[in-house]
Amino acid sequence: MGIMDILFPVALCIGAIVAAAVAYSIYSALKGRSERRREERAMRNVRAHAPRRSNHSR
Repeated sequence: MGIMDILFPVALCIGAIVAAAVAYSIYSALKGRSERRREERAMRNVRAHAPRRSNHSR
């Protein structure tokens, strides 16, 4: 049993963990980006329909 018989499965597991972490980070970034866009769109909609305030003080 050589060192490669031990090293290859360990490297394979580490590679799978890294690949899953990269995929999850991409998914999270895209999900967060869509949520920010949705919030910005909602805020623009609220501002567009909000009553205008006058700048005059009484």
